[in-house]
Amino acid sequence: MLKDLRSPFQQFGPFLPIFVILGLAIPAVLYLTIMVMIGWATPVIGAKGLMGFDSSSAPIVLYESAGTKAHFLGIGGNYETLLNPWRNYFSERNRSYKVLKSAEELAKLKTGVLVLPSALALSDAERNAILSFRDKGGSVLATWATGTRNERGEWVGWQLLERLGATSVSEMPNELETRQLVLTGESPLNHSQPAGQRLWMGKTSEALLRLKGESAVGRFMNWARVLDDSKKTEGAVVYSESKDTASRAVVFAFAESAWESRPFAAHILIDDTLKWLRHEAVAVRASWPDGKRAAQVIEMDTEEGFENSLNFAALMQASSYPATFYVLTSAAKAAPQALSTLAKNFEIAYHGDVHESFKDVAPAQQQKRMMTMLNDMAALLPKNQGRSGFRAPTEGYDANTELNLHRLGIRHHAADPQRSEGRLPLFAKLPEVSPDEDLVVLPRTQRDDINLALHNMTVEQTTKALSDDFDEAVGTGALGWLSVHSQNFQATGTLAKAFPDYLSHVKKNDTKVWVASAGQVAQWWRQREKFKLDSSYNGKRLDFNVTVKGEAPVAGASVIIMLPQKGMLPHVLGTKVGMEMPSVTLLDEYRALLVFKTLNPGNYGYQTSFAPK
Repeated sequence: MLKDLRSPFQQFGPFLPIFVILGLAIPAVLYLTIMVMIGWATPVIGAKGLMGFDSSSAPIVLYESAGTKAHFLGIGGNYETLLNPWRNYFSERNRSYKVLKSAEELAKLKTGVLVLPSALALSDAERNAILSFRDKGGSVLATWATGTRNERGEWVGWQLLERLGATSVSEMPNELETRQLVLTGESPLNHSQPAGQRLWMGKTSEALLRLKGESAVGRFMNWARVLDDSKKTEGAVVYSESKDTASRAVVFAFAESAWESRPFAAHILIDDTLKWLRHEAVAVRASWPDGKRAAQVIEMDTEEGFENSLNFAALMQASSYPATFYVLTSAAKAAPQALSTLAKNFEIAYHGDVHESFKDVAPAQQQKRMMTMLNDMAALLPKNQGRSGFRAPTEGYDANTELNLHRLGIRHHAADPQRSEGRLPLFAKLPEVSPDEDLVVLPRTQRDDINLALHNMTVEQTTKALSDDFDEAVGTGALGWLSVHSQNFQATGTLAKAFPDYLSHVKKNDTKVWVASAGQVAQWWRQREKFKLDSSYNGKRLDFNVTVKGEAPVAGASVIIMLPQKGMLPHVLGTKVGMEMPSVTLLDEYRALLVFKTLNPGNYGYQTSFAPK
């Protein structure tokens, strides 16, 4: 057979370019099809020919209400003072946004997030356009008393906020001191700040509101985070999702003036809120092991009345709960048998040598006192070594105290409530100390028996106060820390009589609360720090990567996923065969919980898609 010496063009003629294009296009189309099937968002071509994804196409719109500007001007105010905090936020975050100024522009809005910054005075046309936008699936964030007046500034009521999910609204008297916004941790609208984070709302002419709604992530409390019974069903930030359209709405019970002077924490809250309103799935590390929603430490400062510690120990042991005894060694030397009994079943930690503060004491004197404390304990419990916890007498310590503790091998200490605005453990961040060896700080987060005694409570009232503080810690996902004192735990005293019913109340929450010793919490916090997580969401699929550092496995690490739509159960796949897979459950309608039994050191990748339950 003669060899065909013609060129490829002569062999295929004008069809050669088509064969080349198909040869490239068909594999590309097949690849994209497969990737979309496993979770890729469908790519779109923008006006400039750039490739993008639908997840980033939802605009953020700021509505500047002309009626509200006129109303403020008429009463001697300036609406710009409420608009400027939003402009500052977008500028600081380098986020693009659109500005609308009329009902006609609102009526044309089809998608995205509409921000209504304290837009008090709205016309019927504006109100209807806002509700129509939400009915079409748009998301709305309204602050303060939006829509409570018409375009002439006349009062019309709370109906618009009620349509946006605030089912009951009223004003809070300005003289009340309950002006701390306390946030729930690991929640759809707050997952970047710790559980129990306090935001001071200041005192401004714009009164705080009392709201109720389907769900809430924050409530107004006093500094000690104590809440009246009448306010337990209220929220300061309420949110909801429409069953029919999946549109989302959030109402802030405060005006922009409340956070303008201290914007840092408020800006983080807004970050998380906008992600939720844009239906972005987010993965975060859970605070506690094995999917527990909160942790509780119950400890005794064991000082005067040392023998009373045995009453406390008997109650804790009967409940099968661990406890930590912070022992004042000068008091323990007078009751060595009681200390020996405690050490058989409970964690023993240090409370100093004598009941005097360490704060502002010269470093050399602090170290001398600590050496006395260590030597006293070694003589009392020579076979029970390895104690690494400390709680300063009178909660009095300073930076030198923490440095000295670390040098002497102490690795965690119980601090005062002022140490943190949140209610989670933290690291001291000591100079020239590696993170693995840093001191874990465990702030006291609940009223102690001394606080409660100031109110001359009955046994029943004391039980209720203890239980309420516990419930608040559980509700926010926090570390609950209850401290009691041996001198106040006589068998016939109010505190000892109140404790059995309090422990019964704790027992009812066993499935979601981790009751642990101080040392166990500190050890977990170090373990958790070895569990690193990062994630990305492309509008359809959530990818997250886990890295476990160190040489030992981490047990019980958990991930919480904020769902892109209500009730969508995540489907999790590993990127490699044989990887450790988590259990997956719905924590509630807006969040899913992933729990890893054990993860060995290494890197792990997961892909998550979502489907209605």
